[in-house]
Amino acid sequence: MYTNEKVRELLGGTIPEEHTLNKFLDTLKRSNTDSFFLVIRLKSNNEFIGIVSLDNHIDGINTEISYELLPEWGTQTANLSSCKLLERVGMKLEQTVLRYGAEQEIYIIAK
Repeated sequence: MYTNEKVRELLGGTIPEEHTLNKFLDTLKRSNTDSFFLVIRLKSNNEFIGIVSLDNHIDGINTEISYELLPEWGTQTANLSSCKLLERVGMKLEQTVLRYGAEQEIYIIAK
């Protein structure tokens, strides 16, 4: 996932092979604090297709839901189904921003 250009396209780019172990260990360390990482698998055959995370947003204030999907399953904003899911669980589109050279949508939980 860390070295796949298509997966990392909207996540700041690929991570060099020599840094992937440190990135993975950092992810494990963050999962012991305020971050959550979940594996996404197909229900039909348990095949791994990606990761979803709840982690600190780049703004340092909010929590971000981030999808890292294998290329054949699309990208976060390009995948209309993921946006519809966020809306179905009560989230609202707050804004669209340009990040890493592409539009990304920011959804909020309205209280």
